[in-house]
Amino acid sequence: MKRRSPLVLSLLLLSALGAPACPGCLGGKAEVVGWVHDEGGPVEGVVVRGGAKEVVTDADGLFRARVRRGGDLLTFESEGHAPAYRPVAPGGAEWATELVELASRESFTVDPAAGDARLSSGPFDEILIRIPEGAVETSAPYEALVAYYPIFGGAQFPPVPLLGKEGKDLLPLESFGMLELTLRCGDEACPLARDASITARLPTVGNDPATATLFTADPKEGVWLPEGEVTNDGAFWNLTLDHLSWKNVDRFLKVPEAEQACLKIVVRSYTGRPLAGAKVQAGWGPGYRQRVEGSTESDGVLCEERFPLGADLQVSAYHFLRPAAKAPVSTQLTVTPSAQGASCEDEACQEIVLTLACGQELTCGEGYTCASGECVEERGPGKLKVTFENADAAENIHLWGPGETIDAGNRLAPGKDDRRVFEAAPGDTPLFHAGRDGQTLASLACLAVEIPNSEARLVWDGAGLSCVGF
Repeated sequence: MKRRSPLVLSLLLLSALGAPACPGCLGGKAEVVGWVHDEGGPVEGVVVRGGAKEVVTDADGLFRARVRRGGDLLTFESEGHAPAYRPVAPGGAEWATELVELASRESFTVDPAAGDARLSSGPFDEILIRIPEGAVETSAPYEALVAYYPIFGGAQFPPVPLLGKEGKDLLPLESFGMLELTLRCGDEACPLARDASITARLPTVGNDPATATLFTADPKEGVWLPEGEVTNDGAFWNLTLDHLSWKNVDRFLKVPEAEQACLKIVVRSYTGRPLAGAKVQAGWGPGYRQRVEGSTESDGVLCEERFPLGADLQVSAYHFLRPAAKAPVSTQLTVTPSAQGASCEDEACQEIVLTLACGQELTCGEGYTCASGECVEERGPGKLKVTFENADAAENIHLWGPGETIDAGNRLAPGKDDRRVFEAAPGDTPLFHAGRDGQTLASLACLAVEIPNSEARLVWDGAGLSCVGF
């Protein structure tokens, strides 16, 4: 069945539901505009590799990277943080939004001569890592770096997307916590001794299952690979690590066919413009830990046919309204999917609309300003050519704009139109009116987005005014 847009993507262009890969289906380059942060806020100086060239985040944690529309893998490296990996595939979007949350590392010095090493880490020292004597092939003290990424309620953008491989398919994951351990001998990674292993524990919460799967991050694709089963002793997940990378305690997120529902997520700007490349995340279940994410297509739509029927979804959308913006804008809502068994092509597929608008707290970027919820170019006044149209088939109407008054010169017979020129700058909201017999019947302010503009129309339909093409 044709799918409008998979909710999750990998560099291989596999959807979370097993759609086939299609490398090269989309040619050319697109721009990824991204924001990198940690628990303390934006992170400056993060090295981003994998696009057309290496780039570095600025003081606001922002980066701009040219990538292949069909897909690229971006890697993120920053001193004091564990690495992050993000497959991106802008598709038909002119630019796509990406958000990455880095996990901070805690550093320990380990002396092999002191015997077994026990490292307590995490916000409450609840993570315990045991490195047995002789597990590392060195007799000199070395550095152990530990990063922990808990999964909890609300939107999150972990260092590696929650996608796991099952055979040739990629499926979304429900995570119970992530851990990254790196051992450094000087400037090099410390090798583990043959058949050596390190043990670690991660805290559990009350509704965690008795068993789950341990996954390891694949830095070549930015996905998770299953390694084996882990157990929950009622307080901790108990892990055995025989090689070092990001580790993730998860289970595959599968919705039974009889419980699947279709949901079409539409993301628009304040003026109704479709926003392609918007980042969308939907979560449900306890703490919203069951979640999937993806990006809108060129028409601002992301559609998924296999949401859980009747679940309360928290849906969030993020977008840089202009590539030069200093921060993404976001909005969210809660929705309960009800279109059981429908496809994205069916009218029965449930539709929701999320509207994104810039605000006074958002700097739209150099050369742009926020006007009526839209980032518009800062330019001086220009020509706004407006076609006034009387779409009422029964009666005459007077239509007039800024600097004009109701008079015989702006009276239009049914079905007639007239063009006049006004001066306006992008972001202006000129006020237009309709009236009859000396009385004003309606007034409407139209946001001037593109200037100069010869395509704008003000239409009277007998009941009210509408702005078209401004």
